[in-house]
Amino acid sequence: MDKAPLHLSFDELLNQKTPKILWADDDSVNLRFGIDFIRSLGFEGISARDGQEAYEQVLKEFPDLVLLDVNMPRMNGYEVCEKIKQDETLRSIPVIMITALTDTRANIRGIEAGADDYITKPFDLLLLEARIRNSLKNKYYHDRLFYYQQKLTFYNEQLEHEVKNRTQQIEETQEATIFALAKLAESRDP
Repeated sequence: MDKAPLHLSFDELLNQKTPKILWADDDSVNLRFGIDFIRSLGFEGISARDGQEAYEQVLKEFPDLVLLDVNMPRMNGYEVCEKIKQDETLRSIPVIMITALTDTRANIRGIEAGADDYITKPFDLLLLEARIRNSLKNKYYHDRLFYYQQKLTFYNEQLEHEVKNRTQQIEETQEATIFALAKLAESRDP
């Protein structure tokens, strides 16, 4: 399966269309609310009704952010998060775990699975919006940093190639000069 590039050029980032956010929840009321909330913020909302569908949507859509309910059929949120974070091409996608579980162990389990953030239901809408925007901003900066690192690597490779070419030209010039001096010395030697 061909995967779309997760890391865009700086110009593409600046001109990028509306960020895509995947909201995965097995409760249809929560899912509808989540998608409506995402769209009300001006983002594109993608939905998934269970963990397996969420992971398939990540592979298909390459969202800019994933919001995962913990308790879902076929694959729970922790498993989806682990799969995302184990895949090198997906791991830069921020994941926010959303759950009604309030015990500390559930929170720790989410962080251990690789979640970038964790929020409990019922959540404050302003807090949720702030965490969504913060996660998107961090993703943007991560992608920008990756772009500059790639560009720096490219320029270093070009520079190394240019240095090799110039070194070879200097060596050839030195050989030609030495040969010409030898010929001149030989022509003057009776």
